[in-house]
Amino acid sequence: VPFEDLVWQISESGIRNSSNRSIQTAVALLQFKQQSGTLNAWLTVLFQLPDKRAVSKCIESARTALVNEFVPKNLGFSHIGRDEIIRQHTSKAAFF
Repeated sequence: VPFEDLVWQISESGIRNSSNRSIQTAVALLQFKQQSGTLNAWLTVLFQLPDKRAVSKCIESARTALVNEFVPKNLGFSHIGRDEIIRQHTSKAAFF
């Protein structure tokens, strides 16, 4: 999913910009942390946040927004209808 689309979907969850970070920063921080495993102390420097606690809160806000808004609409079978599942995920051999 492109970054801007992810930010747009998450912004519908109620997460909002704060004095410490924007929604874009929260998503970027979460993705960076997941991919690199960088310590929060380093992330405070890289993302110019006041302290490790701000980094933790920012990551948690983005994670919660993802779980509540993005996951139900894009992952699993609840976001897709039965006919669409059959059409996209069933081989022709299954019908014989």
